[in-house]
Amino acid sequence: MKNIFEFFASRHVLANLVTIMTILLGLHAFSSMKRDLFPEVDFGELTITTVYQGASPEDVELNVTNKLEDEIREVAGLEWVTSFSMENISVVYVRIDPDEKDQEKVKREIRDAIDRVTDFPDEVTEAPLVTEWTTDIFPVIEVGLSGDIPYTELRELARRLEKDLKNLPGVASVEKFGYLDREVHIEVDPKAMKDYHVSLREVMMAIAARNVRATGGSFESYTAEKKVVTLAQFDDVMEVKDVIVRTTFDGPMIRIKDLARVTDDFEEERVLSRMEGLFNRLLFRLIRKQ
Repeated sequence: MKNIFEFFASRHVLANLVTIMTILLGLHAFSSMKRDLFPEVDFGELTITTVYQGASPEDVELNVTNKLEDEIREVAGLEWVTSFSMENISVVYVRIDPDEKDQEKVKREIRDAIDRVTDFPDEVTEAPLVTEWTTDIFPVIEVGLSGDIPYTELRELARRLEKDLKNLPGVASVEKFGYLDREVHIEVDPKAMKDYHVSLREVMMAIAARNVRATGGSFESYTAEKKVVTLAQFDDVMEVKDVIVRTTFDGPMIRIKDLARVTDDFEEERVLSRMEGLFNRLLFRLIRKQ
């Protein structure tokens, strides 16, 4: 090492040239180096989710999960396959062998295996959803929204914010959490039903028959053909109070408001989120584009 220092110490020009060349090569390498704040990583794992409405965990296991597993296990290049069968939902987890060279080929074979299962029950109306576990499915930003205002106003502000977030460049999707669906609650009074001699089935049938939008065919004339469409949907949800349940020529006209209390509300809150120690009524997760 001492000889190297003595060599460059006696040759100043050469030492300066080597130093300049090292700096230039370093700058070139830095400018061409691939770097990413959120690098894309493929974990080699997939999740197959199937919805089987109205089924118990045992029925989901027998009629959906086992059939998918039997086909998927025939695919070569898998490290392990595991599954969970819950009420209404089947979830199958698959991990590809890390030593497998062509993982994309294995993924295609897994999808082909899923497509070969065609004897699902009639209640399975949608094809299994296949999700690949990569860094692109994880959120990069979470935005919480809260305030001491009625939930109706907060929900409208959230709708506007969601629209603005989707218009941002680089945002692939926006997921909402704590967003309560709107519900109309009709609380029937048993005493009023007894007084008017009305059954609960009559109330349900009256509401279903009133809120209708259907095509009734067509009407032909010498000059044109017109479509016949029944439009009887509610313009305002509170119109349900005026639905006629029963009427006769010599009796009273019985409406929903005579039998029940109607409220325009939201579903029961099931998810509570906190961000930086503060309670948030609504939470948005932004997913970046690939």
